[in-house]
Amino acid sequence: MRTCTLPCLAFCLATLLAACASVERGVLPKSCSGVPGDARVPRGGDAVVPATHGPGGTGKPVELTAVARPATSDVIPLLYVFDDQGVNVTEGHPLARRLMAPAFRKVEREAYWSEVSGGGYYRVPWLDACSQASMLRDPISFRAPAGGLMFVQYLSPICSECTSIATAIHGIIDANPALPVRWVRISVPPEIGSLKSG
Repeated sequence: MRTCTLPCLAFCLATLLAACASVERGVLPKSCSGVPGDARVPRGGDAVVPATHGPGGTGKPVELTAVARPATSDVIPLLYVFDDQGVNVTEGHPLARRLMAPAFRKVEREAYWSEVSGGGYYRVPWLDACSQASMLRDPISFRAPAGGLMFVQYLSPICSECTSIATAIHGIIDANPALPVRWVRISVPPEIGSLKSG
């Protein structure tokens, strides 16, 4: 068995840090404020998008690759779910009743932080739609097909929870064949960042 000496470890760490430093943060769409947790749907992502699953769907997720680090966050959760207005589907949203699988509940707890302000309780995404858009080369719509759901799943080569999330998404699709679903899978190379999972 071969061991790595201290100089070897130092070299590996320096190489990793250099790779991370070489990938710039993405640029926010012009319609975004730059405030973490921005609730806006980025302009340019307003187009009606076709379903990937359900009526008229191809049955295949859209596959994208991140090209930049998020503009306003260092946290990349595993999944966000949106409705046809670009609103995050979380506990209390009318469509959240469809997301009762344990995998959905777990990633929701990891994808949002909570804030109490002015007597109200708010769930704020660690990675808002504006920062998600900043990671990609081309504009993306965060609006689900009319009356449906949009899943934005983040993947990495070392994601232990990605399979259970994909299984839960397939469960929604299989149990609701008339529900229009758009499933976007975004691969996150190691030099962009690591995914947040519990």
